[in-house]
Amino acid sequence: MNSKSLFISVIISKIFIIFISLFLWSSCRNNSDDEEIKTNYLTSAKYNFNNNLKAEAIKYCDKALTIDSLYKEALFLKILSMDGLKKYDDYLNNLNKLLRIDSLHYDGYLYRAEYFMNSQEYSSSINDYKKAITIEPKNELAFALLGNCYNAMEEKDSALYYFNKCIQINPNSPFGYNQRGGFFFTNMEFKKAYDDLTHSVSLDSTDAYPLYNLGVLKYSIQKKYDEGCADMKKAFELGYAGSKDFYEQRCVK
Repeated sequence: MNSKSLFISVIISKIFIIFISLFLWSSCRNNSDDEEIKTNYLTSAKYNFNNNLKAEAIKYCDKALTIDSLYKEALFLKILSMDGLKKYDDYLNNLNKLLRIDSLHYDGYLYRAEYFMNSQEYSSSINDYKKAITIEPKNELAFALLGNCYNAMEEKDSALYYFNKCIQINPNSPFGYNQRGGFFFTNMEFKKAYDDLTHSVSLDSTDAYPLYNLGVLKYSIQKKYDEGCADMKKAFELGYAGSKDFYEQRCVK
């Protein structure tokens, strides 16, 4: 190879290296820009979600997912927003996609299990709750929800087993005592219901649901009208919708 050919070869090699470097730099820059843009979209989605603008939150989640269709944080926030709006047209498809992206997504299984339970697809609901328990065996929430599912199927022994398991895992779980209290209430074991609901309220006085149940129990079963109305008023003030009619019809004079 003569010196001229060698010179041309060196120039071509340098041009090629420069081209590859520019290509890689451009790709990295585009990827970096995409990361920043999708993160900003997710931030906007969270802001709207936290301000109860769930339809707007969905729009920003969709924008983030246009950039990265596997962006599970945006997908899950979209699912939460759809649930808040009771918009279930494509809800199950989004949950299925989330769990394909992340097969260990604890909350994803809980939400899909709840969807199946509300659709009376109890076998599928139980399977998802049990998958959640496998992922987080020390999280009491799925145990209580699984108890609710068995209760809906009228498998009382299994329901009580999982309510007890929830409380065994976390003896300070207001949710666990509330769910078991509700179970006792519907099965007319009023003393046990009263004890569990009272304990739930003592652990968390800001939860309207056990206050509502306790108000109904005191007013309708124990005939403690003033105490029942006081609990119902608290539940109403905390925003529990079901307490409004009860309180206004029975307690307002």
